[in-house]
Amino acid sequence: MPEPSTRANHEGIGHWLSISAHHSALHSAMLFGSYSHRRVRWLVTGHGQFGADNIRYMRICEADTISKINRAIQDPLTAVSDAIILSVLCLAANYHEDRVSQLGKLSPFQAPLRSLQWLDIYGRLSTNAIHQAGLIQLIQLKGGLEKIELPALAAVISFFGIINASKTLSRPYFPFSSLQDGRELTLHHVLYTPIPTWSYQQGSLLQIPMTNEMLDVFHGLRKYVSLVQAFQDGVQPGVDRGTLCDFRNLLQWHIMSLLPASQLGHVIIPFYPMYESCRLALIIFGVGITFPLPPETAPLEKLSKMLQIELESCDYSSLSGTPGATEIRCWCLVLGGIASTETNSRKWFVQQLRRIATAQGLSTWDEVKVVLESTVWVERACDMAGSFLWDEVMILPNSEDSA
Repeated sequence: MPEPSTRANHEGIGHWLSISAHHSALHSAMLFGSYSHRRVRWLVTGHGQFGADNIRYMRICEADTISKINRAIQDPLTAVSDAIILSVLCLAANYHEDRVSQLGKLSPFQAPLRSLQWLDIYGRLSTNAIHQAGLIQLIQLKGGLEKIELPALAAVISFFGIINASKTLSRPYFPFSSLQDGRELTLHHVLYTPIPTWSYQQGSLLQIPMTNEMLDVFHGLRKYVSLVQAFQDGVQPGVDRGTLCDFRNLLQWHIMSLLPASQLGHVIIPFYPMYESCRLALIIFGVGITFPLPPETAPLEKLSKMLQIELESCDYSSLSGTPGATEIRCWCLVLGGIASTETNSRKWFVQQLRRIATAQGLSTWDEVKVVLESTVWVERACDMAGSFLWDEVMILPNSEDSA
């Protein structure tokens, strides 16, 4: 079986190394980045000791990189070169703090492929806002990501933007770019990728009032989840690591690109009240399962509170006769309940799930899973946390059911 923590190496990275041997700013920048990567990896795994000497060398490399970049950008011929843009990316993506906070915190989800493309490391790194602004300006002067020629660089910048958007709950600043240079990848590539174990179940999603963009994301997630499960089971031999990275990053880019309901204006009217609840639940699904940010940086607690506020504020009576409305609301509540583990919001989600269970005659976790699977669900990633949540639903006193 393929390793679930597999890394996606790209031949373009080797090209970066060869260029850095002849470009002093990039050489220092990549040394700084490697020190930063090693530091976080050792802190997370507990293997190795990133001592005072390593910290000093890392800071020397950072200062040297900044000095050389400042000289290079004075020359219009080199200011927006790919090597300089990569150097600034190393500075922007590797802001080092004195410590990595909350190490040891656990995610309630057991997500697959947590280490794919080193997301478990890069997801823990902080962004240097000053260098990020410089990176954005250089790319604008360059003419956009599509003007970058250095292999894999546009894709890595796009990946960096997706990570930042996911941590800050904002829209990605950069467009999506595939690791396969020159390939125009869209959600349709995900939707129409053949999978031996795939069985299309439209369910009642089409009957729920949601935008076409959101519906495509739901269907794309279903397909990607099946692809990952087939890959882990060893029945999808034709799928390479780069494809998994591309599909995962593309889906997360689309999730984070969904506009909040408050920004849709009059367009939201036909999609009220489910749209915003589904959008927030999709982000939970993304940062918790399909694009699993490390628990230290995944904004699950904030998302669960936002979802609670949204669900509390909406009148769902207009959907009482809509097929699938209860199933979607149950899905949102379960994801919100899992994300709210060890928070003050947890009890509210438990109470709401108890009401739905009573109204729908759901008495076992297996019955609830059937409802969840009609939307999108990953048994290996969610079942343990989901069953713990359901245990709390079942032991809730009747007096608190209507609280």
